[in-house]
Amino acid sequence: MVNIAISYKLVHDNNWITITLSPDDYFLPDQEDDISIDSIPAYDHAIDYLVNISYLEIKSTLINLSDNESNQSITITETFWNTFKNRIIERIDSGLSVTYNEIIVQSIINDHPNVTEVIRFVREDNGCLTPVYHGLITDNADGSQSENKVL
Repeated sequence: MVNIAISYKLVHDNNWITITLSPDDYFLPDQEDDISIDSIPAYDHAIDYLVNISYLEIKSTLINLSDNESNQSITITETFWNTFKNRIIERIDSGLSVTYNEIIVQSIINDHPNVTEVIRFVREDNGCLTPVYHGLITDNADGSQSENKVL
């Protein structure tokens, strides 16, 4: 069984507040296979599960997924700053003798139209961070998005 905990820190408080979610509340419903740690979450970010709190009140989130049967875990941390215009996300997957580490930095660099710079790094076996994606995502007037890949 997958255990799910979401923790968060408020802007003016350094203490973590933790909630637990059931797999049915965290993952998308009606998945074909049994729910596992690799199942698809209902939302991309922990903050989207925190419906009773304003985004602007939150400075950090932490998702801990663990499966004691398979001895796997996933930890995703996010930190926000600049009134939510910037965020850094770190994901660490461990278990099954493999560890995966990814860091994503997102920054809104223009407001009209909204342009977000995204840089994605993967930690190599030697410990070095290697950029694997760098792009600019523009929110178009018609609601679509366009991508300009730098790397």
